[in-house]
Amino acid sequence: MTISQESEHKPPKHKYNRDRQFTKLRPEDRTNTEHFIASEAELTLAEVKRRSEARAQTMAAYYQGLIAALPDNIRFLQPRSLNASEREVWEWLIAARQPIKWSRPKLYFSTQNDKQWKRALAAVGARHHLLSYWHLKERPGVLASYVNG
Repeated sequence: MTISQESEHKPPKHKYNRDRQFTKLRPEDRTNTEHFIASEAELTLAEVKRRSEARAQTMAAYYQGLIAALPDNIRFLQPRSLNASEREVWEWLIAARQPIKWSRPKLYFSTQNDKQWKRALAAVGARHHLLSYWHLKERPGVLASYVNG
């Protein structure tokens, strides 16, 4: 979904984004979106419209919640069209009837070398950041200062 002051005044040029404008949502969906922004990202709709860091914080809150909602164990319940080795594994798993334990995926959020972005992502527990080497290669010490706050 696209939320920004710019998109309200000048529609995005790509149809995908034009069709997913906040202003085009049903009233119930707008209310749900505003509730999510306030309760999960701890921001206001006006902040999200105005600041790109607030939009990043909201997206990070959404994806952090998505990861948290994943089950701790995976069970295979019904057969699928598998090749011979996959079928053998599947039969072994069904026979054992034990769920597979797995570690949760880590999400990495791309960010700028910017304290506001770092604070916005940290506010929702997004601790894994992906920085561009291109912007850091000519600036020794910047990465260390970013990590140290």
